[in-house]
Amino acid sequence: MAEARMTNQQHLAAAQALKEEGNELLQRGDYEEAFSKYEEGLRHVESELLYQMAPEEQVELLRLRTPLLLNSVLCDLRMNPEDQTRRLALSESRVKSVLKLQPKNVKALFRMAQLHGRAGEFREARELLEKLCQQEPDERAFRAELASLKKRERAAELETAAFWGGALRKGLAEPRLERLEGGQANDAHDQDQESDGSFNRRAVTMGLARLYVMLERVFASLLLLWRSLVQKWGAGRRHDRDHSSPHVL
Repeated sequence: MAEARMTNQQHLAAAQALKEEGNELLQRGDYEEAFSKYEEGLRHVESELLYQMAPEEQVELLRLRTPLLLNSVLCDLRMNPEDQTRRLALSESRVKSVLKLQPKNVKALFRMAQLHGRAGEFREARELLEKLCQQEPDERAFRAELASLKKRERAAELETAAFWGGALRKGLAEPRLERLEGGQANDAHDQDQESDGSFNRRAVTMGLARLYVMLERVFASLLLLWRSLVQKWGAGRRHDRDHSSPHVL
């Protein structure tokens, strides 16, 4: 006997029940199970079995679909540590689908900012979070996320500086090692000039150390200058955009 097809109301009721189950699991920190419930709920509200709907059913569908999508994104974020930079493509597509219908949905904008930050797109994330903080100055979650983002952005900059500093040290160490090895070979053949050779090696080492410190400071200054220019450029873009489209969040 063929299974009876669910009505629109049955699909909506099932989605509502699954959303509530997912919310309880989310509150308990069981993100994988909560994600599974939201996924199952989405299959009901996005099912091909949903035929022509009455206007009130369409409103109910949208009311259920949005939290199912955004809560599934929250689970995805919680299941992927923020210190591991990666792009969560499925979650991004889900947030975009919400913003397509509700471009001013604050929770969707917040999730998009979090996804930008998770992908290492710090400037985009910071711009969104700063706007949200201006729009909702009493929302602690927005301020906390912005503070966390700035901390991670600074850590990424320091990591980049350390990488290039390490490369610079390696480049300076190799010729120094060659000079020291050459000095040792000369000492083996010329014991009478041992003291002069030691002095020369110390002088070379000190000179290279001073050069490294100087270059490291120059690199750090250039990095700070680059960051300042990027921020000014971003501020200019925001200023132009705010004046041309005052209603864009």
